[in-house]
This record gives sequence, C-alpha cells and structure tokens, in this order.
Amino acid sequence: MEKVSKKSKMNKLPDSIIIEIFSYLSSKELVTKLALVCKTWRCLSYDPSLWREIQTDGFSSINIQDSTVLRFINYAKTVKTLSLRGCYQISNKVLRGVSINGSRLQNLNLENCFKITDRGIITLARACQNLRTVNTLNTLVTEHGLCYLLQENKHLIELTSAPHTVTLKTIQILSTNCKHLEYLHVEQNEFTPNYKSNKLNQNKLVSLTNQMIELLASNCLKLQVLILRYPITSIDDHALWRIGSQCKRIECVEIGQKTHTAPLSDNGVIALCTRSTNLLRLDLKETFITDFTLQVIAECCQSLEHLEFGNTATVSDLGVMSIMNHCHNLDSFSLRAGVHSRLTDLSIFSIAQSPCARNLIKLSMKDWNITDFGLSVIAKNLPHLLYLSLEQCLLLTNTGLEHSLKFFHSIHSLELTGTKCITNDKELISFARLLPDSFQSVVLQARSLITLPNSSVPCDSITEDGCRRFSDILPECEIIFV
Repeated sequence: MEKVSKKSKMNKLPDSIIIEIFSYLSSKELVTKLALVCKTWRCLSYDPSLWREIQTDGFSSINIQDSTVLRFINYAKTVKTLSLRGCYQISNKVLRGVSINGSRLQNLNLENCFKITDRGIITLARACQNLRTVNTLNTLVTEHGLCYLLQENKHLIELTSAPHTVTLKTIQILSTNCKHLEYLHVEQNEFTPNYKSNKLNQNKLVSLTNQMIELLASNCLKLQVLILRYPITSIDDHALWRIGSQCKRIECVEIGQKTHTAPLSDNGVIALCTRSTNLLRLDLKETFITDFTLQVIAECCQSLEHLEFGNTATVSDLGVMSIMNHCHNLDSFSLRAGVHSRLTDLSIFSIAQSPCARNLIKLSMKDWNITDFGLSVIAKNLPHLLYLSLEQCLLLTNTGLEHSLKFFHSIHSLELTGTKCITNDKELISFARLLPDSFQSVVLQARSLITLPNSSVPCDSITEDGCRRFSDILPECEIIFV
C-alpha cells in the first residue's frame, strides 16, 4: 500500500482543517486507523480537541484495561463525555486519572463497570463538579458514594442508578441540591453471571414510597422522565396526583415491580393523566383500573407512544377501542388482563383499524380471550410488529398460529407461555420452518422441556434433541423456557 507522503494533497491542508475532518471520526477510528497512517496524522489524531468525547462504543469493551483509558485521558485535557459502558475491567484508577485531567467532564457513563466503587466516585466528585449526566448502574457504587457526588454537582440533569443507591436519603439530597433534574431512571442491577464476586449482591429490598415521590415532585419541577423500577413499591394514588400536579413537563412515567399497598386505581391514574397531557410513555405494572380510566387517557393524552398496564381484569373491549380511536401514535401497547379477562377479538379489530396499527412494534395481550381468527387479523394488519406476547391466551391453537405466521414478516420475538401451542418436538420444528430468518427468540412454558432421551418421554413434550433441531433451522434464535 502506498504511504502517505508530504506530497499528498491531504497533507497540504492546514492542520486545523485536517483536525476538523478528523473530528467526524470515532475514538476507535482515531486510534486504530488514523494513527497508523503516518507520523503527521498520528500527531494530529491526538489533538485535545478531538478527545472531548471518549466512548468505548466500537471497541471490544470487555477487554479494555485501565491503561488504555488512562492513555486517552492524558491527552484529553478538555474531555466532556466519558462513556465506559460495558468495560468490566475498568477500576477506580481511571476515575482518579479523570479527576486530574478531566475537570470539565459533564457526562459520565459507568454502566456495567463492575469494579467501580464509592472511593472512585468520591475522588471524581471532588474534582468534577460540572456533571450533567451520570450512570452508575451495575457498579459497586452505594448510597454513600452517590450522595457525595450529588452534593458536589448542582447542575445534574440526568441520573441513572440502582434502587440500593437511590434511597430516601439520596432523594432528599437530589431534590434539595439538583433542582435542574430532568431525567431519573432507577433500575435493578443485573450483574453478568460470568463475573463472580460476593460484592455484587447489591439489590437490597429498597422500597419506593410516597415521601420519595413527593420530594421529587415538589422540588424537581423540570422533571420530564421518571422511571422507578424498585423491587418493592409502596405508593398509592396520591403519589400519581403529586406528579401530575407539580411536574408540568413530565413526558414519561414508569413505575413497576411488586407492591405492598393497594394497586394504583382509577383515581390516581386519572389525576396524573388529566394534568399531564404531554405524556408520551405511561407504564404502571400494578394497577386496578376500569374502562373509564382508558377513556380519560384517550381524551387527555393523545400523543402517547407507549402504554402499559398490569392487572386490568375489569377493562373491556370498550376501553381498548377508546385508546385506539384517539391515540394514533402508539408503537407499544400492553394490557395484562388477569384470569377474568373481558378482552376479546373486538379489541383486536379496533387495533387493526386504528391508524397506530402501522406504528405498533410491540403488543402484549396476556390473558386476552382472542381466537385464531383474531391472531390472523393481527398478523395481516400490523406490518412492523417486532414483539408479540400471547401469554395465557388459552383459545389459540397450533393451526391458527401456523396460519398467522405466514403473514408475520417482521416479527422478532414471540411469547407463548401458558398457551396450548408448541408443546412437543414436532410442533416446535414446524414452527421453526415458518419463522423468518430474522427471528430472535421464542418464550415457552418450562414444563414442556424434557431432558431424557426421546424414547423415554411422552410424545407431547419438547426434548433437548428438539431444541437442537430447532437451532439447526434458526441458529440465531433463542428458545427461552420460563
């Protein structure tokens, strides 16, 4: 390959122009490609102006060591964004390096950096007091370290962390010190099973309470996104009323997991939706609502893109029709009906006839009383559907499923737990042959899997041999038993 020489037209350009061209390249391209072309390009590729963002996207982040990141930081005196997401081997040494050279740091993402602890976070917080976004999910950071960071960073806009770090004490500091907060995402840690450490058992049973919601709603008036997935939820309708009354900019409310109080009812959801007409996402896992609530949502929140409720046994087809007649931007819709479901094929017809039918990419219909005909209507009228949950839809048959699969051209994932579909090897193989090559996962009932030799099990079972034959047909598809 011909080397780049001084006679090259590119090298005749001023350094400032070349650096401007290089600014469109990623960190990986600067290190692994440009720096190897010639000495001139190597020197220019290390210009501090090119290293205002250090992101490990594109690298093999699992193998990135402290020394690699520290080398970047040494010539990144003006770094504003540091994203080390998925860098399992990174330790507190990197944060100490940032504290020396990165006082202008604004965005920090440490998700899945399993070795990062309070010591590193505190060291960083002492030097970097201009942080805007922070993500400490799946790290060893605790309440102590996060509280210290929040005290030192009054301009924080976005925070993502785990329940054991975002406690009542943390919320008190957050609501007092970080008035500009717009985005709060609390998610349970999910550490990789390949990383063995007794320190990783961080998911303590921290409960989300009314007091925590009230502190946030009363003080963080700029909140737009509120995602609170605690292991235990102890809030009532008053909490939703608080959010609706005081967070005028709220666009996303997601509250999930188990509840130790009465489920959220019509009163709370209506109080939220009548006051938060800009809602784009509403996801409440523990509810006890009626058609009236869905009618109010349909009238007040017509810009909704994602709607999900759990335990909606009293909701009927009329409620679904109201949503479909007004919320035309929906791309994700989920109603978990319960054992006494009143949702039938009529709901399916209203979904198929709604303008949102062409937008829907996710549809979850747990416990709906839909038939094979209803399933075929979904298949023919939702062309971009990627995920479909038919959990506990007991009226469906293999015949109906096989017929509908011919029309699912985009489907990636299908959940069939609790149905009468795909209960033996023959049905599993027939199912595999009808799926598109892009199919990614199917969720089946765990009791269907038998690990004994085929000759030792009844014909109405799925065996390991059947799973292997399925994988031969669709090697990229995963079978999940729950």
